[in-house]
Amino acid sequence: MSGPVDPRDPLGSAPDPARGGDWWRIASDARGDDAFDDAFADEFADEFADESDTAPEPDPFAVFDDPVDDASSDAGWADDDWADGDPGDAGDAGDAGDAGGASGAGRVPPPGAGRAARVVTVAVLAALLAGAIVLDRRSPGADPARVTTPGLAGPEVPGDDALSVAWYCPAGTAVAGGATEETVFIANLSPGAITADVTVDAASTEATTQRVEVGAYGRRAVRVGTVARVGAPGVVVEVVGGAAVVEHEIRGADDLAMSPCARTASRRWYFAAGGTARGAAQVLELFNPFGDDAIVDIGFVTDSGVQEPQALQGIVVGRRSKIVVPVTDVVPRQERVATVVRARAGRIVAEQIRSFAGADGVNGLTLSLGSPAPRREWILPLPVAATGVVGAVAIANFGLVPATAEVAVLLSGGGSLAPETVDVPTRSVVRFDPSARIPAGTTAAVVVRVPDGGRVVAESIVTSGGGSATDGGAAVAARRWALAGAPTGAFSAVVAVNPGQGPVTVEVLAYKAGDPVGPRSAPAQVVPPGRVARFDLAEWGITPGQVLVVSADGPIVVGRDTYLGAVSLATAVPFRD
Repeated sequence: MSGPVDPRDPLGSAPDPARGGDWWRIASDARGDDAFDDAFADEFADEFADESDTAPEPDPFAVFDDPVDDASSDAGWADDDWADGDPGDAGDAGDAGDAGGASGAGRVPPPGAGRAARVVTVAVLAALLAGAIVLDRRSPGADPARVTTPGLAGPEVPGDDALSVAWYCPAGTAVAGGATEETVFIANLSPGAITADVTVDAASTEATTQRVEVGAYGRRAVRVGTVARVGAPGVVVEVVGGAAVVEHEIRGADDLAMSPCARTASRRWYFAAGGTARGAAQVLELFNPFGDDAIVDIGFVTDSGVQEPQALQGIVVGRRSKIVVPVTDVVPRQERVATVVRARAGRIVAEQIRSFAGADGVNGLTLSLGSPAPRREWILPLPVAATGVVGAVAIANFGLVPATAEVAVLLSGGGSLAPETVDVPTRSVVRFDPSARIPAGTTAAVVVRVPDGGRVVAESIVTSGGGSATDGGAAVAARRWALAGAPTGAFSAVVAVNPGQGPVTVEVLAYKAGDPVGPRSAPAQVVPPGRVARFDLAEWGITPGQVLVVSADGPIVVGRDTYLGAVSLATAVPFRD
């Protein structure tokens, strides 16, 4: 990828003004990163060959009690690599199609009988939990069945030389009246038509595929329930013929969440934002799109310390299927829950859904893709500040050494908040809440940086009377970013963050399907260093179904916030230029 800011060695030289002079210097990817801590380099030796160019790093969770090994299993938590990547209906743009009816299931062992139904995926989980998932110590090899490419800190737009690219969308349901009904959006970023195979995998049925064509600069919406009517679908979208970006949306009642799908599978997934206190439900959805089983262990960092429920160790995620883990039932009544998923064998893709049932005035539905590795830096765009809106950041330290994070809040319209130091003890999660200090009507972004070489996972958490949202932000800066438009029937805005030391000019390009002339552009904005710009899409006549590319003459980070009663946040997808 050209354009992203180079990683910075915290002991290295000062920023180079000729390259943007960014004071924070986002670690653009894991390639060539130093060991997490030299003292652990020998202890956590990697024994797995990996086809990606992601450098292995020691596992900060490896010191948890190792699961029992046998001769057929992998070497356990202490010997795996840090993180690595493997590589519809024909309605009008934005038309989600119709829902279906029957259910299929991925399952986890019920942690206890008689617990009250939760507010998210209630009907589906009741079916999913019946029968339980098998605990197994088998060690099948991973045999990726689809074309993938190595990733950075998250999904990325593939280069023009990519012949076939797979996107993975784990979370959501595909049955009539499902609590988190899923729609996939395929956005074509090229001047020619592309094809996309939308495949729905489920444990109880054979995979079902629907091929769709997406015209130049167009967007196609495919409601997953029109491809296969299953309760726990895992969706793979294989794109051929040109650059594209794939997002998916879940809706329940008046709530929605829309976010890019994953470009890679990984042996590690981390989530910082979580909680199972009164009125909150948290569900983890694990998808294995490949031809062999994966075996995973799940651990949590909570208010009460580290928790590794025995029922969640050695779980088999079957080939081409998904399981649903009701975290609320497994680690109940915790204000803060950070999650790590680690595969002993195979690779998976992990997303998390949270919902709120009005306790303490909080409502809504959230969707977040996990991070495949902790990082030294994170940038998290926040929505515009308003009365009753709380924008906070969860910072999780899964490592053995305490971390000290420098947290800066960048604002639109000039000015900034004084940076703060946040201590994140070993194996803990803390919450940083600057919302009371952000002026009303101001859009903000939070930069989390650990200068001493430690690494953390950070996610934004936004709550309001109308909804809630979480988002993992970015650990990479780039000059171009893409979004598959925005949710239909909603108000959306694009946020561009300039974390550098020089001004950048930012332009939002909105493509119209088949338009040979070119995209409609919102007026370009010059964004000073350490500032944020906001583009309200409706103000410039940009409709939700238009494919968006945000371009700048320097590295930026781009996010989208959306309001439809509820609020939704998503970080855009950077180009691999």
